[in-house]
Amino acid sequence: MKNLFLILRKLRLLWVFLLLHGISLVFVVRHFRYHQSVLFETTSPLTKQWWTWIKEMEHFFFLTEENELLNRELTRLRRQVLQQQIQSESLCWSSDTSLSVPYKWLPARLIHLTLNQSQNRFTIDRGSLQGLRADMGVIGPGGVVGVITQVSPHLSTGLTLMNEGQGLLLSVRLKSSGEFGNLVWDGKSSCCARIEGLATHVKVQPGDTVETSGLSSIFPRGLPVGYVTKKRTDQDVEAGHAYIRFASRFSALDHVLVLDYTYQAEQDSLEKPTAP
Repeated sequence: MKNLFLILRKLRLLWVFLLLHGISLVFVVRHFRYHQSVLFETTSPLTKQWWTWIKEMEHFFFLTEENELLNRELTRLRRQVLQQQIQSESLCWSSDTSLSVPYKWLPARLIHLTLNQSQNRFTIDRGSLQGLRADMGVIGPGGVVGVITQVSPHLSTGLTLMNEGQGLLLSVRLKSSGEFGNLVWDGKSSCCARIEGLATHVKVQPGDTVETSGLSSIFPRGLPVGYVTKKRTDQDVEAGHAYIRFASRFSALDHVLVLDYTYQAEQDSLEKPTAP
């Protein structure tokens, strides 16, 4: 540190020269238009680049806040879409359109997700303290993601649609015809699955939308599940199969929404088998 001060002291005449030179440049630029135009043309690209860098830094540091605002807006829009779907499907118990939708949307964020296992799971940053419980549906920006299976005070885990065997059974239907089937994942790809249980007379076309059937209280009717990828072969028709691509891009998921069915406890109580 002492040597640094000695060097600065030896260069004191240089500092004075640079200071006076800078002051003189300020006076010249302020009093002569030609010099002002030359300075502007010289520094304009640098100034533009500087402000571009500043804006990029601001965008980077405030990206989290922007994502939260976008997620809240997405929640609001999805609730409006769901209300319109329920009313169009005639699932409301009254013709009064002011009735609230029997589902609430709880925003959450994925903190863990598997893609290459026989039973793929996810973890979100919401738990029982935020009102979550087992058997609640989870959707992403594209469509259905999975179902919550376990809940702790601050976290929740669940099964995605990518589950072999009996891990997760989801009742679906073809939007074009209304025919019902069951979604089955064969473990081969993280983007594709198949529908089983379709009747032989059902016409299936590539691009047809596959959506939730509404036969379970976990998901309302009409939420996107996937899209048919190809025509059925004779073998597929006999087996009752159709192949689809998931509506959700699991490899790109970040924010999700958890569905809270308002009358879940009441429905479970009514459907619970009674002793003879």
